[in-house]
Amino acid sequence: MVQAGAFGVDLFFLLSAYLITELLVREKELKGTLNVRMFYARRILRIWPLYFFAIALCAGLQFVLPEQELSLAAIAWFLLLGGNWYTALYRTPDAFISPLWSVSIEEQFYLLWPLAVRRASITSIAWIAAALVVAGSVARWIFYGLVTVNTAPLFIWANTFTRLDTIGLGILLAAISHQRPFPPVSFAIRAVSLCGGIACWLAANELGIVLPDPSRFGVMVGYPLMTLGSLLLLLSAYGLDVQPIPRIVRTPLIYLGRISYGLYVYHVLAFLLARLWLLRSPEDAAGKIVAVPVAFALTCAFAALSYRWLEAPFLRLKERFTVVKSRPVD
Repeated sequence: MVQAGAFGVDLFFLLSAYLITELLVREKELKGTLNVRMFYARRILRIWPLYFFAIALCAGLQFVLPEQELSLAAIAWFLLLGGNWYTALYRTPDAFISPLWSVSIEEQFYLLWPLAVRRASITSIAWIAAALVVAGSVARWIFYGLVTVNTAPLFIWANTFTRLDTIGLGILLAAISHQRPFPPVSFAIRAVSLCGGIACWLAANELGIVLPDPSRFGVMVGYPLMTLGSLLLLLSAYGLDVQPIPRIVRTPLIYLGRISYGLYVYHVLAFLLARLWLLRSPEDAAGKIVAVPVAFALTCAFAALSYRWLEAPFLRLKERFTVVKSRPVD
């Protein structure tokens, strides 16, 4: 179950590839071309302020919190948007920015993908996506030998090439739905997709794809199961009308979605602080139970403050470079 929680990053890759592709294709159809520079400006203003602030904060906190250790090499890799390669080639940093390896993969995708979309038709985009799906599995097959030699499963977990199938599947979903919009999804189909997605994640978790010594079978079957589970979970919410949801529930959920980037960036720091404040010993079971809601509250507080005072000003500036509207900045 613990590993399955980490599979959320796979859903993140899938959803991001889908949304970015959909926005790029819509802009290209609306304007007749794609302004790549404006796309880069939008991504920079959305991602970089919090990303680089988190790195600076982490570098400073290591002098205050002994549990934080961020080497100069790690700082350099993350600053150059190659944090995933540092994780893959060396180790996971003992720092709260360790989850940001996934942002590095996203930034690499953002750098190259608009250049392809600018020149490709929607049919070509679908074929490129299919090729990426195949390439991801092939890359895992090739790199598995290196993993067993180096006893470093993170080399597959955080490797850009081994995550291409998830990104490709998100692109493919955008291409297909753009050509032929999906019909309304019934509640029964959503329920089946949700249960199927959870089942796939649990099955991938049982295969232990990020254990210290994963098997070839676990790698070759577990990753596709993880990706399939992410797709089913996404489809379970695809086109969902949130208006029937009571406002008292809907409003907090929408706000959490708005500050989700901050939730992801700060959650490790929040859990670290909660454990330091509440756990009297590593075996303190009661402290561990109390630490969870406290950490969640801290995560929300950090993310809310970050969104209000750090991210929102840049997001308002980002609106100047927006061609296809997504959602307003509050």
